[in-house]
Amino acid sequence: MFASQFDTLEQAWNACENIRWLCWYAKRAKTINREKWVNFAQNCAQHVAHLKGRDAAIYAIYAAEAANSNADAANAFAFAADNTFAIADAATYAAKAAIYAADAAVEAAYDPAAENLWQCQQLRSIISWTDLHPNTIQKLT
Repeated sequence: MFASQFDTLEQAWNACENIRWLCWYAKRAKTINREKWVNFAQNCAQHVAHLKGRDAAIYAIYAAEAANSNADAANAFAFAADNTFAIADAATYAAKAAIYAADAAVEAAYDPAAENLWQCQQLRSIISWTDLHPNTIQKLT
């Protein structure tokens, strides 16, 4: 297991070069707001927007737009219903769309490995370890 070579999950987070794992972990933490997910989705789409002749680049753009619009719709419902669970749903919708945008961007890129590494850096710049675990440090056993 990749993370087992590190003393803490934070070290594994910082060293990870697999965007799917980072997205999975960040989504699982359920502490990331929708704005951060939308920001990540938009960054991924913009990074490959110059490749619009490739279907996957267009899918990345659509997924980023979906992250924003689906999250906006869920937030509107949450405010209307005064429902904190719906606000969490908005972040979940945005996270799913952001992950689709990231996958499509990797597929669209001429150098998928480089795109993956770029996305890892982007995600860590948007979602920090303290965003994931605001009050804890976890040690692997």
